[in-house]
Amino acid sequence: MTADPHAFELRLADAVRRDPALRHRLAARLEMLAPDVIWCEQPFLWPLVAPLAESKAITVVYSGHNVEWRARRELLARLGRTAPAIVERLATLERALIARADLVIGCSEADAAGYRAMGATSVALVPNGADPPVAGDNSDAAALARLQARLDPGLPVLAFIGADYLPNWIGLRDLVVTSMAPGGALAGFQLLLMGEVCRPYADWLRQRGGAMPQIHALGRVDAATRSAAFRLADVAILPLTTGGGTSLKTAEALLGMSEVVGTPIAFRGHKERTGAPGVHCVAPDAFAAGLAALDLTDRDAIRARAGARRPEVAGCSWDAVLAAAAADPAIGAVLRVAR
Repeated sequence: MTADPHAFELRLADAVRRDPALRHRLAARLEMLAPDVIWCEQPFLWPLVAPLAESKAITVVYSGHNVEWRARRELLARLGRTAPAIVERLATLERALIARADLVIGCSEADAAGYRAMGATSVALVPNGADPPVAGDNSDAAALARLQARLDPGLPVLAFIGADYLPNWIGLRDLVVTSMAPGGALAGFQLLLMGEVCRPYADWLRQRGGAMPQIHALGRVDAATRSAAFRLADVAILPLTTGGGTSLKTAEALLGMSEVVGTPIAFRGHKERTGAPGVHCVAPDAFAAGLAALDLTDRDAIRARAGARRPEVAGCSWDAVLAAAAADPAIGAVLRVAR
């Protein structure tokens, strides 16, 4: 397990625990901070803060983005392999954190059910959200001009943003990028690719030994470039094939001004919104064909559909999500402790 790249988070915690100097520095910093609440977004580093939580009777919150051990098992299966030692250790860590947590926050009903099955007694549901685009801001005008100069005005534009996270790349590669090769179902499309997911794409392109001029890998982008890319996009794509929780990307796409095409996994937590105007839920094995079949010739119509769905997706905004979270009695109790 120690040589497995899928155990790197576990090795990080082990490295600190086995180094007396690092362990002492961490303990001293935590003592100095004297937190009222320890908020863990992932279970990996829980063993490092658990002693302080126990000694000081500190309130503990586990705000998981997914059921971690289950997500890792699904990812490994997607890669055609198993690593039972890694999965079991993750499950043990996650159960230990849940057993100590005063509150567990899940992003989706499925995850909340998963946490309850692992022993969680106090569970709140807080999905991921996004900020709606600012209409008429014009702060992205320079970025808009730069990107427009790179694009063919006669071809439809796709947009995707994601971290260097294997499920992001696997879905993008298998459902979109490979279909953009000459002769593929998406050969007549352009893609604005943003975020650290550009790293595995660059590695794949080098290994493949070719060029894909219709894919514009922008890397990490500033807010203006991100805004411009989604303004130019005819379709915001969500080609996810594995994962848990709810996706920030999905909330952002639903609130945007483009068509939205995603897999059922991408729309987890948003099932009731898949019938909104301009929203298309497509099975992975039909993703490229479904995308290619869309009529994207009328950009005014695309924008009109996006505007028409806004009332149906308003709950995706961070304002709405956080207002609902603040009204939850369990979360309110934690916030009162932290004051």
